[in-house]
Amino acid sequence: MIRKTLLLLLALLPASTLCLAGDYTLHLHPRAETRVTWNQTDGYQESIAYSSLNSVFQANFDEHFSFRMCNRWFRQNAGALYTSLGDPKAINWIDTGILTYRNGRFLAGIGKGYVIYGGYEIDAVATEFHYDIESSWWQTIQPYLWGIKLGYKVAPGNTLCFQVADSPFCKKVLSDGLVTLSGSWTGKIGNNYAPLWAFTMTQRDDKSFIKTLALGNRFTYDRLSAELDYTVSTVDMKRFFNNESTVTLKVAYEGDRFEFHLKGGWDARRDGKQLFDPSLTATCYGPLSITPLLLAADKDLFFGGFYTYWFPLKDRSLRFHLVGSTNNYYKGVAFDAGILYDICIHWGKK
Repeated sequence: MIRKTLLLLLALLPASTLCLAGDYTLHLHPRAETRVTWNQTDGYQESIAYSSLNSVFQANFDEHFSFRMCNRWFRQNAGALYTSLGDPKAINWIDTGILTYRNGRFLAGIGKGYVIYGGYEIDAVATEFHYDIESSWWQTIQPYLWGIKLGYKVAPGNTLCFQVADSPFCKKVLSDGLVTLSGSWTGKIGNNYAPLWAFTMTQRDDKSFIKTLALGNRFTYDRLSAELDYTVSTVDMKRFFNNESTVTLKVAYEGDRFEFHLKGGWDARRDGKQLFDPSLTATCYGPLSITPLLLAADKDLFFGGFYTYWFPLKDRSLRFHLVGSTNNYYKGVAFDAGILYDICIHWGKK
């Protein structure tokens, strides 16, 4: 009953904007992409890669209340998006749908939101995902969960947040009493450094908690930037820095019409199994990526590549992208080429 009520509210809130005063924006993101891969075993292969249709809806009702909803309407194997709403492990057509209240330095949110695990790789928006150069940690985590969020701005550019959410290990949404707990710091120090740190505890079906520490660090200078993430996870605190770990580094140049990004990373799994079950997102990411979901006990993952963006229009609403990637598991290379268009529809007061 609770699940059906929440889904009904998510459906009614966007529709209510037709009769409520406020400021509303809808972004539609159609994305067409093709892929060519080559490795020693399979030779050349082609696919449609991550062709998709996503949307972002933002409603600002007044100075205190707002609502944001992100949806996936189409992708490869699109039918799975609409048959897994009750499964917290699955990526479905509702990424987020969260009602937020802000008053001065304080904020509170409720709904299906984004759990802050820390690190800039996990925090990237949906239009900037390029599966073949994401870590296996990114591939197997489920960040979209039902829960509540409390935040307090301790200083300009610095916010502390605490979240209590569903656990991806629940059999159904909001069942079993399993939780995910997250404490995070989104900060800004000076003009050139922005930390995104978090400590998360994800409860499994045996009642134990996976403890995750993620230290995201972003450095900027003019049009140049670098993002360095370090993430460790464990159940046994005695093995905190010797169980699962991920290091990623991305450097970028961002111009008005052109961007170039280089990225590489290292995933280590010391016990031959992953704490976050690879089945959490395998149906969504597995067929689309050369990054393995399950790492061998005696073999770390090293991956790297580049992606470049070209924006032919001044408002950057049209984007062409080219992605190249490789890793030590695949023993080959993959190239993705695609186009994304940001269709923006605005109504209500300015």
